[in-house]
Amino acid sequence: MKKVGLISIALPLTLICGGFSNDVKASQTESEKTDATKEEKKEDMERTLAIIKPDAADKADEINKMIEAAGLKVIAKKTTRLSLEKAKEFYEIHKDRPFYDSLCEFMSSGDVVIEVLEGPEAVSRYRTLMGATDARKAEEGTIRKAFGTDNQKNAVHGSDSLENAAKEISSFFSDEEIGG
Repeated sequence: MKKVGLISIALPLTLICGGFSNDVKASQTESEKTDATKEEKKEDMERTLAIIKPDAADKADEINKMIEAAGLKVIAKKTTRLSLEKAKEFYEIHKDRPFYDSLCEFMSSGDVVIEVLEGPEAVSRYRTLMGATDARKAEEGTIRKAFGTDNQKNAVHGSDSLENAAKEISSFFSDEEIGG
């Protein structure tokens, strides 16, 4: 009986001592992993431009909740009304397309909310969240399905690549406005 009692006491002491020692090693390892992960996350962060179009500008708070729920952070924001000239400059890439003039007129027809979003894979993550260009074909749970109505009045614009994101962001924001 005494041996059983000693064994039952000795085992927990061994486990406690061993467990404590391992916990310290594990926490140091986790701390080191956390530092390395923070560095990786800084490198993995992307920025993209988001424009909440005139048809959805009054829904900006709801749209931003969806953006934040998708793991993206709004790091710069302004509400403005684009001049027709600014809209034409911004959408110049589409100048030979049949919808160019109506798009520019629409984009200058009312207030827009222009934002810089930041997060891991921000460009692709935001494009997925936006949904199909034609709001009628967008999937449930996307911004365009919730707030858009058609191919032009589709609630939001988002950069299509990191290169274009950098160009588009600099078109609306200075480095000081976005913190570097």
